Amino acid sequence: MRVHSTAAAATALLYSFATLQLSLAYPTISNILEDPTALLLSSPITPNATITLVKSEVRRDVVLQPKYSDPAHYRRLAKPPILITTYEESDPTSVLAKIRRFIVSRAVKVNPKYIPNPKKSTPVVVAAAPVKPTGCFPGSGLEVPSTMATASSLSQWWCPHSTEYAFMGFSYDQTPCQSGEQLAADFLKMKKTFNARYVRLYGTCDSDSNYNDNLVNAAANAKIGIYALIWFGFDGDDLWKGRMARLVKTIKTNPKAPYVIRNIAVGSEPLFDGVLSPSDLAGQVNSLRATLSQYGIQTSISEMPYGYQSNGDAPQIFKAIDIVEGHVLPFFDGAATTGGNACSYLHTPSSTSLHFLTFSTRPGGVVQWSIQYFQSHGLGKPIRLTQTGWPSNTNIWGSNNGYATASVSSEAAYFKLLDQHCSDMKNWGVGWFSQIWDDNQLDGWGVLDYNDNAKFPFAPKTSC
Repeated sequence: MRVHSTAAAATALLYSFATLQLSLAYPTISNILEDPTALLLSSPITPNATITLVKSEVRRDVVLQPKYSDPAHYRRLAKPPILITTYEESDPTSVLAKIRRFIVSRAVKVNPKYIPNPKKSTPVVVAAAPVKPTGCFPGSGLEVPSTMATASSLSQWWCPHSTEYAFMGFSYDQTPCQSGEQLAADFLKMKKTFNARYVRLYGTCDSDSNYNDNLVNAAANAKIGIYALIWFGFDGDDLWKGRMARLVKTIKTNPKAPYVIRNIAVGSEPLFDGVLSPSDLAGQVNSLRATLSQYGIQTSISEMPYGYQSNGDAPQIFKAIDIVEGHVLPFFDGAATTGGNACSYLHTPSSTSLHFLTFSTRPGGVVQWSIQYFQSHGLGKPIRLTQTGWPSNTNIWGSNNGYATASVSSEAAYFKLLDQHCSDMKNWGVGWFSQIWDDNQLDGWGVLDYNDNAKFPFAPKTSC
């Protein structure tokens, strides 16, 4: 659609500028106006800024008027500008979209005095200072850029850890090697239906060379972040090295990857499985961080308290990691009863409890005990329960005490219990991931059943 003017049909100006780049995810000027002779000039484009609309020999101010300002101020000007009302905290994308709607909906009045008559017609491209995104990812729903990441573009990208607590998202098994379409559908459902901010990866897909790119692209499309994982497996091989190399390659070659991958865990329960010594594992955590230092991607391991305890609390690991990723599955505790009671019973050591043999007796159950353990050893670092949940059946594992109840109602009650402790999670700086996405990935443990329908109402709190 074209902008019409009552001025002569000249299409040039005396000014020549560098191409407008609206910083990363923001659209170029040609996409906004759909007219190479109708351009905007601003430095920078923000609410309250004066935007100049350019058409042929005509230049006229377009003011982004704050919602509550007095338009009479502008009417008193000798040559009043065109007013476009916007919100005080509108992001540049919304502001520019509104300008475009204005431009295509009415002709711009002419005031030839603003720009002298040019001698000849020349194409005009208008420059503007780059504008940083407003808000943060993934909390504000920012569009993921498709340009290569830089230290500057990433410096204010992520939401502060202090603002992220309570429900974070879902643990998601990669072993089925889901298609790009399936990943996109699942991640979008996590975001739109359950307000997930992240997906925490589990397992590995070794057979699809495009899988990491598909993960990144699906997450970018859904505007959801990734807690990635280097999978060691249980066979004592060194295939994990190739998995790490492939993930690093994806991060360095896929422009969207540094904007969606926030953290990489070097192993899921690697201390408990004994895949490497604590010192060697800490070395891998530090080495991976150094390899990706230009992107600021954080590194960690994902482990249960007993994995640390059985290695002398592994202080070198707590020192190396950026985030404490913990596994807390109270169904297996020796004193477990029902999901709704997981934070209220008196936790007692049990000789039949595989994971919690050395726990001391504490009120509040294994959930609170585990959080306190991570707090006491984690050096003040953010805590994320990357695996927590309660099963709806015992098809995969039964309880360690033989009487803990596995049922849909007990699973629902456990997540309701976590919600009831939202204010505690906020005070403790704890976020949690549901273990796991659906029953296809781990029978009985999914929030969704085999048909990807929620087994119970699930609307967990992300703030309180």
